Amino acid sequence: RDPLQTANVILVGGLFAALHFVAPFLGVRCLIETVGGEVWLAAIYGFYRYREKQEIRWLWLAGIMTGFAWMIRFQMAFAVLPIPFILWFEDRKIRAALHYSMAVAVMILAAWVADWFLMGRFASTTLTHLHINVDLDALYETIPAMYVIILLAVFIPPLSAVLFWFSLRL
Repeated sequence: RDPLQTANVILVGGLFAALHFVAPFLGVRCLIETVGGEVWLAAIYGFYRYREKQEIRWLWLAGIMTGFAWMIRFQMAFAVLPIPFILWFEDRKIRAALHYSMAVAVMILAAWVADWFLMGRFASTTLTHLHINVDLDALYETIPAMYVIILLAVFIPPLSAVLFWFSLRL
């Protein structure tokens, strides 16, 4: 093979591999979302098993996995808030909601104690996260709708077809 042609193939392959991480910030955010989501799936599995078997241990599994998901992705708390109320509403008893809530509370407390040992302050990461999102402005400035424009250019024809055609012409 021609070395220049091989280099072009390598360049195009690298560009397509890099396309997955169009923006580094989005790549990290997606990683956090994905890992938190996978742990959240384990929690949902616990809910389904509880519905099927009516065994409290499945609620504890769901609560512990929810706590792990919350540790990875803080905003998971907003998805989790209605769960005890749903459990209470479905069973017409508060027992299931309390067991699930206690399991989540154990994991949150464990995270806060770990912060105390690792960061030197009880609940440090939670308090820092709240401070950054409530009290501070954006830490960086970017072009408005930059990510939308990039995604449109990369994934939606006709511009994506033009970009693809140019990459093949290398």
